[in-house]
Amino acid sequence: MQVSRPDQPRSGKTPSPALRDTGGADAKPFTGEDLRFTRSGDAIHAFFLDWPSAAGRITALGLRSMPDAVIEQVSFQNGQPLRFTRDAEALQIELPPPNGLVPRVTIRGRGLV
Repeated sequence: MQVSRPDQPRSGKTPSPALRDTGGADAKPFTGEDLRFTRSGDAIHAFFLDWPSAAGRITALGLRSMPDAVIEQVSFQNGQPLRFTRDAEALQIELPPPNGLVPRVTIRGRGLV
């Protein structure tokens, strides 16, 4: 469950940051390491719950986690192809500058789904 901080405005250009529901007063804002995934056909869609401060890292798609998968294409939510590298630890993606939206990338390849 996501909750908003009551001390932040609910409209305009300063949206309320989503908070992790930890079941208590110690809720922390999402970071660029917090991800959610969906699948559509042969594609995986990864949603970063906050804009990463550096390259977007997806550890679940690193070579150690998915050694037989081959990532062929990564694109931004507008279809723009993105540069990426993959090592044992993670898939690393060069994202464009923040635009105020939750960044979503689409990942296509073999052995992903």
